[in-house]
Amino acid sequence: AMSGVGAGLATVGVPVFLGECAPLSQRGAFGSLHQFGVVFGILAAQLLGLALSTARGWRYLFVAPAALALAQLVAAPLLLDSPARLAAAGRPADAKALLRRIRPAAAPRAEIDAELAALNAEAASAARSGSSASVLAAARVSPAVRRALLLGL
Repeated sequence: AMSGVGAGLATVGVPVFLGECAPLSQRGAFGSLHQFGVVFGILAAQLLGLALSTARGWRYLFVAPAALALAQLVAAPLLLDSPARLAAAGRPADAKALLRRIRPAAAPRAEIDAELAALNAEAASAARSGSSASVLAAARVSPAVRRALLLGL
């Protein structure tokens, strides 16, 4: 059950993070490649299950997810914030530094400045409209969102 919850959260969270970090011109490709990776992972898990469905091999099927979870736990501190989240938190200097770090060294400074300006404008627009990126915050306020969230669970 925990593995299913983790997979569900990753299926939702990873595309959002990739979309916030990817350059505007490549966001669609990043989203598509993530979905391809998920489908390829399901295929690999099915093939591994087929190969290890023996009297002794099934035990390894319990070890594989634990090894992957341990690898994710070790790698988690290496994750970066997204530039969009930093801009929304009122930290444009940090967002700009992160954009410089995750974009190619050959990326023109004007391109990074334009992307930062778009992120700041988006954050300001969200703050003015009072919109929240949090589904849980929206579920507290809106019965329709709460019902959709409960049906999804």
